[in-house]
This record gives sequence, structure tokens and C-alpha cells, in this order.
Amino acid sequence: MSLERPFVDERGRIMPLVDLPMESCVLIESKKGSVRANHYHRSDWHFCYVLSGSILYLHRPHGSEVEPEKVMIGQGQLFFTPPMVDHAMVFPEDTTFLVLGRNSRTQEVYEADVVRIAPMHDHEHEHLHQLAPEPDSRRRSTCRLCSSGGLSKVLSLAPTPLANAFVTAEERDAEQRRYPIELGMCRECGHVQLLDVVDPRKLYEHYVYVSGTSPVFVRHFESYARYVCERFAPTPGGLVVDIGSNDGTLLRFFQKAGSRVIGIDPAKEIGEASRRSGIPVITGFFTPELGARIAAEHGHADVITANNVIAHIDDLNAVVQGIGHLLSPGGVFVFEVSYLVDVLDKTLFDTIYHEHLDYHTVEPLVPFFARHGLELIEAIRVDTHGGSLRGVVQRAGGRHPVGASVGEAIANETRMQMREEGTFRAFDDHIREIGEQLVRLLRELKSQGKSIAGFGAPAKATTLLYQLGIEPDMIDFIVDDSPLKQGRFSPGMHIPVVPAQELYDRRPDYVVVLAWNFAQPIVAKHAAYREGGGRFIVPLPEIEIH
Repeated sequence: MSLERPFVDERGRIMPLVDLPMESCVLIESKKGSVRANHYHRSDWHFCYVLSGSILYLHRPHGSEVEPEKVMIGQGQLFFTPPMVDHAMVFPEDTTFLVLGRNSRTQEVYEADVVRIAPMHDHEHEHLHQLAPEPDSRRRSTCRLCSSGGLSKVLSLAPTPLANAFVTAEERDAEQRRYPIELGMCRECGHVQLLDVVDPRKLYEHYVYVSGTSPVFVRHFESYARYVCERFAPTPGGLVVDIGSNDGTLLRFFQKAGSRVIGIDPAKEIGEASRRSGIPVITGFFTPELGARIAAEHGHADVITANNVIAHIDDLNAVVQGIGHLLSPGGVFVFEVSYLVDVLDKTLFDTIYHEHLDYHTVEPLVPFFARHGLELIEAIRVDTHGGSLRGVVQRAGGRHPVGASVGEAIANETRMQMREEGTFRAFDDHIREIGEQLVRLLRELKSQGKSIAGFGAPAKATTLLYQLGIEPDMIDFIVDDSPLKQGRFSPGMHIPVVPAQELYDRRPDYVVVLAWNFAQPIVAKHAAYREGGGRFIVPLPEIEIH
């Protein structure tokens, strides 16, 4: 067939590949800092697939006066532009992408359909490559557990800002970048993992979540420490190391039981607060070198813990190597992670966000630990975060027998078809159904003049708000007990976060419990609000009004 010659200008190159009805396809190479589009199409639509680089995509319906929506599209992502949509593309780095369109891509046909508009990008976007010279995320192509290259995408949620990226009043007018949330399953071992990895320094250096603000978690960690001490009897005065120690809540209970303790956490402010409370903390990320250094300076650890942190680490192999350097011959590594079985069974989709890179099941973990000379000896389900897995690991052939819980968990995962893509398609359908119901309810209440607040600003609320389609004007404010979040604004939507007293000062008609896994204690604690006529809406696992 006859194709147009490649078009080359200062922005890059457009190379026609196919020109058939409904199958027009071109390859576009764009240079860092360049801008394309700033137009709309009368009848044409097109799909764009990013082969390398990234695109800041701006769009809005033609004729609209609203600010264009801005979305960062990364390598391996596909997006769609229908007719009559104003759009522009800004390239923060050298980028190559494919465009599949409905109309012919010949210059004559293309120009007859396209209508130029005023630039949608501003001065800031033109110089985006100067503001962000290095990408702060990347696309993963291999499995974190077995290193296989066979990853199949099984679930796509709405892109969101970073879940804990609360902003100040001075920052609230600035646009926050949204990152993809897509899960891939390893075809070799069955491990499910987030495909896009955000730079951990961006996530954790100024972290705002602290365990000690939740009475539920304080009680949980007290019970956790008691379980470890009674079940595995660490040596009196022996060393306990907590990877991702946060504010030291768990270590404090081991310290009271007579253990020496060391925390490891990259969050600077939280680490300093932990040290002031008497819990020594090493500020940084856990590595094989750090594990060896702690063993040399303080002795090997009888107990190493990592709670809601193993799922946050991109290089799990390096962490487990470090555990191997630090763990004593008879010691145990105990971890808790969100359990994928519970995520699907209890509709815990809001636990899927950028900090959580892995969504663990037991079956892939057994060979993973075995490759490092370790063995999984317990796989216990606990109810934290709506449903978690507590794993216990020792050196291979250690003094503790492998418990029945490991085999029972794997058998249950097989019954639930955790390695079938259809299981995730059904999960996706269920999420969408809940979102439609909740948005319909909130819109109806707003149309009646009702005021609506949110309760709790956990990281999961960011995924919940974006995925269910809740808009910023549906929630007037969010109450939260954490001083680190009060006075700030929620990620992306910039809803104000205030102390719980505002519930009584402002008396909203309804409160959506965004920290819905704590719905029962929240509703009980604020019985006075209900007695005054207020109502709680619990969105998950099914919508309930109390």
C-alpha cells in the first residue's frame, strides 16, 4: 500500500505504518520538552500506546470552560481520545508511542478533520523537562519473587496521586501527579504485584502515617508481641529488630518484655520521634549491608519483624538476603502483609495503592524463601487491615516444625482460583457496581441539601475516592485523629482534613467512613453524633447506613 512519507520537524518524527479504514496507525517519536496536539477531531478517535518515555496528557470536552484534566501516561500504558475532545500532549522525556485511529492518516484527510485550539499547556508544562529531569517511577517487567518475565495484567484501577501525599494550604492549588495502579500476575509462580514502581524516597522520606494514633493497632501490636514471645521464646535480653518500625509501637512491647530493640525506618521525622520516646532507630532502608552491620555491632537477632512493609519493597531478594545475615540460627522472621485472598473475598480493593507493591498469597512465598535457605513455617490469617497474613520464617531445617497452616492456606488459595484471571475480572465488576451505588447515594443526598463529611484519612481513602468515582464537592471535609494530617488537604482532591471535634461543631448530616475497616469502633466512639441525628455511611464491603 502507498503510505505518506515520514514527517520530521523540531519535535521529532511521525512515521506512517498502516493506512486502512479503521486501522490507521503511525509511530510518533517526540523529543523531551516538545508539545503536540492542542486541537480536537470532528470525527476521528485514536488510541495511543506508550512504547517508551511518558506523556503529560491534557484533555477536556470541546466547549468546556473547566481546567483541562492532566494525566501522566507512562511506558506500557494505553489511553483513548474520542472525537470532540480538546487535547494536548507534553513530553517530559524523549518518548515513542503508537497511534491507532479511525480515519486515514493522510495529510489531506487528517487536516480536514482536525480543528486547532488555543494552547492548553502553560509555561510550567512547556518546561516540564526542566522541573522533573528524572522520572520518579518506572514500569516493572519481571516478577519480584521468581524473576520471571511473564507478567499478565489482571486488574486496572483508577490512577491516583500518592496515597499519603497530603498537602498544605499553600500547596493545595498545585496539580498533583497521578500514577497508574495496575496489577500483574506472574505466569510462573502466581505472585500478584503492582506494575508501576514509584521512587521510594518520594514515598517514605516524609511519611505521615503513625501506628500509635490508632488504639486498635496499639492493642494489635501488644497481642502480636505476646504471641511471638510465648510461641518462640526469644532469649532474655536478646535482640529484636523491626524493619519499617514507624513510631516504635511494636518494639515498645518487646522492650517491656526485656528484649533489646532496634528499629529501621526511612521516615526522618517519625524516626526522630521514636528515638525521643526511647526506641533506637536507624534511619534508612534495610539492605544486606545494613543487616550484616547490625549483626556485627549488636549481635544476631532472635526476632526480626516487618509489618505492612514487605509488600512495600521492590527488591525483596535483597531484603531477605539481609535477614539471612542478621537472623540468629534459632531465630524467626515474623511478618504481616495484606492477604490477597482477603482483598478479593472482602472487597479490600482500597488497600491497593502505590506503597503496596505486592499482594501476597502463600503458594509463591514457599519457593521464594526456600531459594534463600529459609522456610515458611506458619501462615496465619489475622484481621488487621480487614484481612492480613502473618507469616513466620526460620532457617531451613530449623528447630520449629512446619505448621499445618501453610498447607491449609495453599489448599484454600487453590479452591478460590487465585491464579485465574477470571477471578480478578469478577472482582473488578463488583468494585464498579459498588462505586455506582455509592455515587448515586451521595448525589441524591447532595440534591436534598444534605452535608456530607468523611471519617478517617488513611492511605486507602485515596484509592477509594478515585476508584469509586467520588468527586471533591461530594465530601465537605474529612476528620482524622492524626495531628500530622490535620490542617492538611487530601491527596489530589484537596479535601480539608480536620480534628474529630469538627464532627460536633459542624454537625454534617452524613459521614462516609473512609477508614471503613474501623467502622465499628468509630461508630461506637461517636454515638453522640448519631444521637444528635447524624448518620454514618460505611461503603465497604457492602454499603450500609448506621
